[in-house]
Amino acid sequence: MLKSAALFLLVVIFLGACAYQQPKLSSDSVVSSPQSMDVKGEADYWWYARFEMDWSDDNEPDFSKNLIIAHEVISPLLDRYADNISLWRFHRRAAHDAAGHQFSFIFYSTPDIAQAIYDDIDHSVLVDGLLATGDLLAVKLDNVNEPKRAGISATSDKKWSMTIQKSWPYFIMGVSVMWLDLVAQEVDDKALSSNTGIKERLDYYRKVNDRITALWNKEGRHALLHHINGIFGYEPLEIRF
Repeated sequence: MLKSAALFLLVVIFLGACAYQQPKLSSDSVVSSPQSMDVKGEADYWWYARFEMDWSDDNEPDFSKNLIIAHEVISPLLDRYADNISLWRFHRRAAHDAAGHQFSFIFYSTPDIAQAIYDDIDHSVLVDGLLATGDLLAVKLDNVNEPKRAGISATSDKKWSMTIQKSWPYFIMGVSVMWLDLVAQEVDDKALSSNTGIKERLDYYRKVNDRITALWNKEGRHALLHHINGIFGYEPLEIRF
């Protein structure tokens, strides 16, 4: 019991730091194990697609806006390029700094695939609509002619041991797959159409976000934290404040 509580405290601290300093999948989708994925190609690099969200200093960040990007922009890209992306993840953060409120899609692939994905994002009607309404302030894409992040550990926290840095991308991809699948399950595509406006779409995704948050509040402790703790043999964690 004490060990589970310690894990819960650690994860709450971690999530707080990321959040406030911080393929359309089916429920039976399967993620390949690290051994079966070709992640050692010398031509593979990590790439970022950063979506900068509107955030007033007077309000809490609206993280529900991340869902419309994940479900309607990124999920189709994951379907389209599934054979060409060996690792990927999402990152959600909001802080009163230069980066502000950003939702990031981070993926490990070749420069050619990165350029194809960036081209698709550039031509996204939804992205254009969010930019036009001001709900999305900017889309920041890497320069594919200047790849900088080679190697599995290149985007992991440098304060971690190299062992953890090399393994963590598999963990966070699994978390991202699950989260995206929760979004897909909670979205009723019949409730949205090509004629549904941006405001109505965002209102709909706020309700989806509330349902997923409720799932996390009620079931995250056992379904996620308890079972992560179990994988590591219920050993205690070192927590630093």
